Amino acid sequence: MESRIRRIFLICVLPILMLVPGLAAAQTDDEDGLIEPEVERTEFVDAAIGSHDLIVSTYVGSMLVEDFDANISAGFELAFQVTERFFVQYLAGSSSVGETSFEVLSANPILSDSERDVEYYLINGGFNVLPGESFVTSGTTLNTVFYVTAGVGSTTFGGDDRATRAIAFGNRIKFNDWLGMSVELRQLQLDTDLFGEVKTSTNMEAAVAFSMFF
Repeated sequence: MESRIRRIFLICVLPILMLVPGLAAAQTDDEDGLIEPEVERTEFVDAAIGSHDLIVSTYVGSMLVEDFDANISAGFELAFQVTERFFVQYLAGSSSVGETSFEVLSANPILSDSERDVEYYLINGGFNVLPGESFVTSGTTLNTVFYVTAGVGSTTFGGDDRATRAIAFGNRIKFNDWLGMSVELRQLQLDTDLFGEVKTSTNMEAAVAFSMFF
């Protein structure tokens, strides 16, 4: 009985013992034959901002003067990059206004034709808040930056020069080493007494600017 049990044990165990070296060798072969992933690096054509300090821009847009209608505006900007983030800007622009609804209904103009011209000059400080990149194609990127400006200046309107406060924000895209484009939204506030009492006039301007970097 005891020998029979021993034979049965040997019959069951011996095949397992014979398989163990084969499994170990197969595992070693698998480890030696590991497939390394091949990662292909994509090279991008990057329109670098570079170290340009001077930005000259011309813009065209639309200005809405409070109590009047919206008209085309145009001007130019001269900016100097003080640091990577901070810049100073001089801006000069012009627009015009039409008749108010009061003038149309009463047929009594409150401004002459020359007094309807709007000219403004601003000194601004600006800050590049969010520099980034736009992926145009799989191999081309354009540098972008979201910026804000704030400043003071003067507006000639209604026959008087009026102190002006301005804030603006915009987004600039640089196409290559010397050319860029930006979209800006600007608010200009000034005190006016055109209708008899002094009030703060809030005027909005949206513009598209084309820039050259030097």
